[in-house]
Amino acid sequence: MYNCQMGLNYMELELPGRKAQMSGHEQDEGCCSERSGPGCVLKREWFEDILRTNCQIPAGSTVIIACSGGADSIALLALFRMVRLTYPLNPVCVHIEHGIRGAASRDDAAFVEQLCREWQIPFRLYELNVPDAAMERHAGIEATAREMRYSALKAAKQSEHAVAIAVAHHRRDQAETILMHMMRGCGTDALAGMQWRENGIIRPFLQTDPEDLRTFLREQQICWREDLTNSDTAYTRNRVRHCVLPEMEKAYPGTEMAMCRLGQAAARDRAYFSELVAGLSLPERALRFPAGLALPSEVLRTLHPAVSSRAIVELIRLSGLPAQGRDKIEAVLNLLRASQESAENLEGGGRARLWRGLLILVRQETGARKAVPLCLDGQVETVYGTFSVHEARPGETGDGRMSQVFPADCLKGAVITSVTCDGRFQPFGRPNGDGTAMSFLTKVPLPAEIRERLPVVADGTGEVLWIPGVRPSERARGACDQRVRIDWDGGRDVAGIVQYARGNY
Repeated sequence: MYNCQMGLNYMELELPGRKAQMSGHEQDEGCCSERSGPGCVLKREWFEDILRTNCQIPAGSTVIIACSGGADSIALLALFRMVRLTYPLNPVCVHIEHGIRGAASRDDAAFVEQLCREWQIPFRLYELNVPDAAMERHAGIEATAREMRYSALKAAKQSEHAVAIAVAHHRRDQAETILMHMMRGCGTDALAGMQWRENGIIRPFLQTDPEDLRTFLREQQICWREDLTNSDTAYTRNRVRHCVLPEMEKAYPGTEMAMCRLGQAAARDRAYFSELVAGLSLPERALRFPAGLALPSEVLRTLHPAVSSRAIVELIRLSGLPAQGRDKIEAVLNLLRASQESAENLEGGGRARLWRGLLILVRQETGARKAVPLCLDGQVETVYGTFSVHEARPGETGDGRMSQVFPADCLKGAVITSVTCDGRFQPFGRPNGDGTAMSFLTKVPLPAEIRERLPVVADGTGEVLWIPGVRPSERARGACDQRVRIDWDGGRDVAGIVQYARGNY
């Protein structure tokens, strides 16, 4: 449905970006009454200042413009067209066809493409099948459409070497987002809503009244499309937009602006707490192991819960676990307060555990860990980290944890594999000891979550030569003219966990 009305008459459109000649009433043509009041505030200088200061877009950059054909995104495209030579910028328009609305959706795509051709803006079309994807994932249409749309936009950003994706979220969208977060019982950080720039996405209209966007389009005599599904209250956001917010405005006039002010205050507080968490240096202090990390619990125990809860969120991110709900964050906080060792299952199959003064976060592993051949001159990347092999210097032995020197003939056919393999292991310093790597590790102070995820280096017969981070085998003593050193980038942290546990046992 086109929307390009002046007064109370509809217009037949000949070119999508220009005012067409007046015609009779058309039932399938949209309209929008012109708003009274002063002239539109959307000017070139204003938009350039937003891009430069709030969105931090360097001059000469390529920017992806997400354009559905609706009024908001057409206004965004028009303003980028307006500043592309003066800023300057290279806008690339991307239209996502979700496969939901049939012919109407395809007409939207044709409208945007024709407009881009007229304005000489590069146009890219991404066609999706959201309904089928939603059925396969057993997920809702809204959530699936959003996930697939942003995946397509990120792919476009990469292929076009763009610095950002521009979307047309405005002040009312911000109010709706914050209100929906409140209704879900989110934490205070989520009350910040959307930001001018985050995760490669910019929102130049974040504090703009949507009616100003339509006023701008009318003043510029630019047409747009109306998506009839935007009025369908079967969708959650539409119910909030058409039912909840209007009632709140009746009860408390100015609710939309108040919600946005709340978002600004929450964003300010979030920035402050983020600085406090950054000051904890968690990436440097965390002890990492395959599939997770550990941190001495005293780092968090003495903090105010407002800080420690945010630190836990950051640790969960660093561990590779999916984002957790508020109840799970509280459960991990309770682990820190516990007087004895305990554990908590996390969303996504992960696990949090308090063990010998360490807070341990482990993510779920998918699939078996396959053996990887050891490169005898260079590096090999594995699920356990990076292993490097170089010729050893005279007299070099390695420390048995981060690095170890072996006779070169020991490593013929060597592989990096899981500690759960059944290969024989004769620990260094115990010439009479015998058994498997796993049986040896049961005597080492390591929790099962870490012990079962360690790698080993085994020779061509399956005998274990080294448990990185813990101990080599007696085979490291062998005499040979050529000796090589193996380094593992995870050895320091695993050794640190063992040392910490021994000191706190």
